[in-house]
Amino acid sequence: MTMIIKTFRSLKYIFVAFISIGFLMSCADQAQLKPWDNTSLTKVSFTFADTDMDKGEIGGDINLDLPPALKPSGVAKYVIYWGSSAADSGKGAKLAEVSTSLTGSLLYRVPENEKIKGSFFLLYLKGSNNQEVWSGKSVQVEDNFKEETAETPAAAEDKPQQVDQATDTPVVDATPVTPVATVDTPSAAVDAGTSEDTAVKPATVETGTVEPSTDEPATVTQEDVEIQKLVITIENVLFEFDRSYLRNEFKEQLNKDFAAVENKGETEILIAGHADERGSNEYNLALGERRAYTVKRYLVSLGFLSENIRIISYGEEKPLERGHNESAWEKNRRAETKILDNE
Repeated sequence: MTMIIKTFRSLKYIFVAFISIGFLMSCADQAQLKPWDNTSLTKVSFTFADTDMDKGEIGGDINLDLPPALKPSGVAKYVIYWGSSAADSGKGAKLAEVSTSLTGSLLYRVPENEKIKGSFFLLYLKGSNNQEVWSGKSVQVEDNFKEETAETPAAAEDKPQQVDQATDTPVVDATPVTPVATVDTPSAAVDAGTSEDTAVKPATVETGTVEPSTDEPATVTQEDVEIQKLVITIENVLFEFDRSYLRNEFKEQLNKDFAAVENKGETEILIAGHADERGSNEYNLALGERRAYTVKRYLVSLGFLSENIRIISYGEEKPLERGHNESAWEKNRRAETKILDNE
């Protein structure tokens, strides 16, 4: 009997010890769940950039950059809330929970056409015991809807020198050429270092001419040809009905298409936005403009200069495929992109 009592007492002590250890661990976990101090906050970057061009909607990457030493310990998840202000008191609806085990700076990718539900994103820290604390970090949500105005077809028609007569497409600062003799220029002459597999290939090459001698027949060689303008047409970017956001598949396409362009700081680009036939002319011109601007904004993120990218909207006026069905409409909801390389 005495032995049983001693054993029971020993088990009781062990049980109390386990409870105490669990309590201490819980307290330690909660002690670590606290905002970064003021000094640390200056080293933590919490950012967001909207890539959705539709009014009242957003999309894009929320990034969290912080030094390894400031990685929170005892925190299981980052929690992102909408907020009416940049402070904890403005906390609103929850947007997402993200594991702290992620690598890189991308915290969360807001899907395109997300309805705006607040003026800020607020970052919270969540422990393994589901306790949440305010991190002290927030970022303003800015709707980047229609930041510039595209030319309309009428405006383009007022500039006769801005039309490529060979392809019937508007170009930037085209120099009129009086043709006397022309030479077909092989695409290999455009860029000897570009592989035939590269997605960026010349669609049309306008060539200038060399005046023939009056004493003998003209012999035009490759060295005699002055290339006035090289127009490289990029595969069309397509859009969903009544939308202007850039789908991920077309972001990847643009990445591939423009990978071979080296001199991004001087490359001139023209982007023409289009819409299908449904809707009024005025609405479709505005929609085509937003679509062109969406592509422009993405090309700027790839390193091209904004001032070298011109956008124009044709709305429904230049359908790629003439038809009155979804198959035709899908192809006509597009942005046509051309690289204009003056030599």
